[in-house]
Amino acid sequence: MPLGIARPTVASLIDLAGKKAPPPPRQGLAAQPFTQYTVAKVAAATEAARLGVRDAFKQIWRTVCDGREASVASRARLRSAAVHAVEASIEAVQMCYRAAGGTALFVDRPFERALRDVHAMGGHIVCQRAMMEDAGRAQMGLPTLLPMF
Repeated sequence: MPLGIARPTVASLIDLAGKKAPPPPRQGLAAQPFTQYTVAKVAAATEAARLGVRDAFKQIWRTVCDGREASVASRARLRSAAVHAVEASIEAVQMCYRAAGGTALFVDRPFERALRDVHAMGGHIVCQRAMMEDAGRAQMGLPTLLPMF
């Protein structure tokens, strides 16, 4: 879900950058290095996060389809990939929001809502720091603390 919020937010920034032209002598939004960096950075970060989640999920899916139980290590990998995807999505939306400037505040633009929604997802228990900490505990051979792990 958070990656599904980040992707159209990046597309909205690209669309806005092609249209938004500040008063002279400033350059348009698309010509600004910060906007260019933001688009490249958030696209790479969200794509990497998406691939990480998919790969970890495929590994667990193959295991379960073979009639075996998913190991703690594979569950830890999926949990950490999922939390990372949420964190990458939050960073992506925040960067797009900042690059959009004052336009991000307008109701007819998706930036404000995307920022709120992606942060709401980050507040869910399975997306919080404690889940990543438990994934780290599992990866180090320690028992997990969260009952839902």
